[in-house]
Amino acid sequence: MSDEPVYVFALTSGPAQPLRHGRRRIEFIEAAGVHAAIERVTRRPAVTEDELRAQHDIVLKIAGVVKGILPVRFGAMIDASELETVLSMRRDSIHQAFERVSGRVQMTVRVFGPGVVMAPRIEPSAKPGSGAAYLDQRRSQAAGIPTGDAALVSQAMRSLVAEERTELGQGRVLWTLYHLVDRSALPGYERAIASFVSPTVAVSGPWPPFAFVPDLWP
Repeated sequence: MSDEPVYVFALTSGPAQPLRHGRRRIEFIEAAGVHAAIERVTRRPAVTEDELRAQHDIVLKIAGVVKGILPVRFGAMIDASELETVLSMRRDSIHQAFERVSGRVQMTVRVFGPGVVMAPRIEPSAKPGSGAAYLDQRRSQAAGIPTGDAALVSQAMRSLVAEERTELGQGRVLWTLYHLVDRSALPGYERAIASFVSPTVAVSGPWPPFAFVPDLWP
């Protein structure tokens, strides 16, 4: 494999025909028994909103032509010869990740609060001035355990998701829930989650499994 630099968008479960995004040509190569969707480049893209959006759109296009995908974080530029070394070192982790996400998609649930809030609100059931309730709430937040509306969504959707990851939000976003959902279970998930959609709960997807990919990059 040559030493020319390539920009890696995703690892894929198999090859596909090259695709285009504007003037950019995305092709699929094999290295160390793993397939990668890459663009041949001379420099790393600048970190701009346009470039971030373009990468997201390209990953969605790639997901549409392969059975399994592991999106790679932004900025993954590497010499083609080094790519083979990196993928060889992480082959076991990559195969495990493909097993985890195979046949599944990501749904993203964001729970909002009023105004600019830096942490989830206290549960409505907590008594005003209850120090114990406040401390319990803070412990849950620190442990990444959803609270408030996020907890209700998490509990209600538990039987419909293969895996859930949670993230404490910032600003108006109190919590973000990432749900890994079997494609076959997606219609049921969408029906169930629809009852929670409101001005304070937003749902998006299905997406490639961005939140469920281990950091495989050096």
